[in-house]
Parts: sequence; C-alpha cells; structure tokens
Amino acid sequence: MFTPIHTPRLTLRPATMEDADFIQAHFSLPEVLEFLPPEVPNPYPADGANFYLSQIMLPAMEDGTGVEYIIETKDAGTPVGTVMFEAKNDARTVWRIGFWLAPSHQGRGYVTEASQAAMHWLFSSTPATEVVTGNAATNVASARIQQKNGFLPKGTVVQMPPFRNGDTVAEQWSMPRDHFFTLHATK
Repeated sequence: MFTPIHTPRLTLRPATMEDADFIQAHFSLPEVLEFLPPEVPNPYPADGANFYLSQIMLPAMEDGTGVEYIIETKDAGTPVGTVMFEAKNDARTVWRIGFWLAPSHQGRGYVTEASQAAMHWLFSSTPATEVVTGNAATNVASARIQQKNGFLPKGTVVQMPPFRNGDTVAEQWSMPRDHFFTLHATK
C-alpha cells in the first residue's frame, strides 16, 4: 500500500522495524524532543523506538490509520528525519501531519519538500479532504514550514500538558485538499 515517494532531493520510504535505531538515536537529542508533543516520553526510553514502531505505527500502517515515512537524502541515501500522518476520524478524511528532522540537516528545506510530497500522496491516494497540524507557538521553524506549504492558520489553543519545551500555546493549521491542489497543481 505504501510505496516510496521521490522528490528532486529526497526519497520518502515507509518506515520499518529496521529504522528503530535511527529514530532512537535522534529521540535522545534535546533539540529533537524540544517541540514534540507531551505524549512522546522524555527521557525517551531505551526501547522507545522499537515500541513505537512495533506497537503503534506499523499496526497503524497495516490498518490504514497511519503512515510514517523515513526522509532520506538522494545524494547519500542517509535517513535525516520522518514525516507521518495519523487519521483523526473514522472516515479517514481528516489527517494530522507531524515531522521531525535531524539537527544536522535542518535549514535546508527538507521538511517543506518532504511534507509537500507526502501530502500530495495522501490527497491523491486516500479519501483525505483535510490535513491538520499544530506547533508550539515558539517553534518558528515549524510555523515557517506550514506557511511555505500554504497551510491556513486556524488560531491558537492551550496545550496541556505542555510541549517538551514548556510552551503551552499551540498554533493550529489546516490544509484543505482543494486548497493544496490549487497551490501545488504543477508540483
């Protein structure tokens, strides 16, 4: 069901159990955990990535309620982050997108490129009519990614428990399917 997605600089491939070490190594970094939601344990358990993949994400991929793509650079084939979706309703028309990137590869536009390609796949391959996301109000980089991709701001909400960095204000964003294809028709 999930096949690799290719962009000019990146390959997005479905996550497997073999990605546990990569995820585990990065979820021990404070700069990766800083803006993640509170359901991500901190400190990250020694078996956290194995548990996440085997008990949460891979079953969600199997039943069609979620998907996690590993972002790899085409030039080196190096994994640098992930972009994921989870269905927010039973009809699977509203999906939440989330992402993270290795600090060594931030600031290069990889997440903007990867998330745009992943949303194109989602809107073209599923009944999705909307993608939603949120970020800590202090997470300027994520807000900029939302803006570059054309997400529509939906306001702010109180995030309790707070993000890992202590921020309690979350910015909310929406990308309706028609809006996405209007903005990204030729991409």
